[in-house]
Amino acid sequence: MLDLDSPARVGSSSLFVAEADESDGSFLKYQPHISVLSNIEADHLDYHGDLSGLASCFQSYLNNTQEDGCSIVCWDDPLCREVSDQANVNRLTYGINLGCDVRAIDIHSYEGKTEFTAIVERDQVRCKVNLIGKHNVLNCLAVLATARALHLDVSLAAKSLASYKGVARRLNLIADLPDLLIYDDYAHNPGKIMACLKALKENLDSHRLYVVFQQHRFSRLKTTFEKTSESFSYADHVFVLPVYAAGEVADDKYTPEYLSKSISIASKVNCTPVSSTKDTAEQIIKKIEKPAIIITIGAGNVWTVGNKLKEMLIASKASNKEIDHKEKEPDT
Repeated sequence: MLDLDSPARVGSSSLFVAEADESDGSFLKYQPHISVLSNIEADHLDYHGDLSGLASCFQSYLNNTQEDGCSIVCWDDPLCREVSDQANVNRLTYGINLGCDVRAIDIHSYEGKTEFTAIVERDQVRCKVNLIGKHNVLNCLAVLATARALHLDVSLAAKSLASYKGVARRLNLIADLPDLLIYDDYAHNPGKIMACLKALKENLDSHRLYVVFQQHRFSRLKTTFEKTSESFSYADHVFVLPVYAAGEVADDKYTPEYLSKSISIASKVNCTPVSSTKDTAEQIIKKIEKPAIIITIGAGNVWTVGNKLKEMLIASKASNKEIDHKEKEPDT
């Protein structure tokens, strides 16, 4: 959490907030008073087998919610809605579509910020958050719905959103240079990739969008290959790195060249395969047309490319200034 420069905070409240992980089914060990379900996407199928198995696991998660508690469910996600319909729990829904209990209207994004009005059952509160993208608006609504379920002050919760800085590796702005922005995001499955690229393109549609992509795990790529290939339609150019194996046995089929070709066809975008993070920065600098956004995406070490780009561009800018200064010095 960027506000705290830490992944955790110890407070004095009786409330305990935790992120539940479906990747290995460990979230079924929880018996939450409040359970939050933000989305269900075909991921971790190496563990769950198929989408039906994953959905069944999420239904069990909701059913583990304490009887006097509540499930906070994203109404905009069809599978979340379906799973929660079949679960035997109290439910509070949120979203942008009509029909939910907590809903956002009048959404406006500008300069990396988003403002909207939240209708929390019968109350209306104005919200401002220093984040962009529909997915972040939905996350804010989940917070307000949780506050309502806990009988907390929703107006105070809405005001607190303005001071929230986000979490590391989630559309983080790495560098703000003339006509060039560098972002980094942990997105490692198709839905997350699409969400962050859409947010950037809609917020800065005058900029060309360059993506440096590093797939996380061969097992994930095998089970989501088509969806992953279709996730880059908002980009103007994608640089594809080798898969980050994360301890898995490598599959020689899924080379940067093979994945680049698939992304190029499915997303109708220019792609360049690159062999390593070391030479990616140089290739990007040769190809970019400003104004531009560069974003590094993936759960591996792709973030190092953004830092390298920042260093190179700042050094280049300083060098050009020095040359320009020398050229303007009068002869003695």
